[in-house]
Amino acid sequence: MRLSFLPLLKHQRMTPVIFALFTEFLMLATFGFMVLLSLEILLPSFVSARVNLALFFGSILSLFVLHHALSVWLDQEIRSPKRYVVRTCGIFLGLWGITLLVLSLFKFPVLAIVTILLLCSLLAYLFRKILLTV
Repeated sequence: MRLSFLPLLKHQRMTPVIFALFTEFLMLATFGFMVLLSLEILLPSFVSARVNLALFFGSILSLFVLHHALSVWLDQEIRSPKRYVVRTCGIFLGLWGITLLVLSLFKFPVLAIVTILLLCSLLAYLFRKILLTV
């Protein structure tokens, strides 16, 4: 009688702990990618000469897909953090994104900067309206 690996893993006592550690690893990997991307923007070719950022981003993205698939297969509940944690992270990510946008637009023409900033603001507004109003 052959048993599948996922039902065996589903009933183990350590599965929630391993899943929580996997979630923490994803958060740390995402933060590491943010640091590497910031270094790459501040010092061009400092990071990309040593590490392929597209491969790093693709691996983080595939790990997020695997995390979601495991949460569905193993019936693991992903609890959302408290509201103040979400707001703090949102403010931090917003400031980080604005800083990167300002640094990347440093030598653009003024009309292009205004157009890009308006489009980014519109996309942020639409993202907030569509996805965050549940």
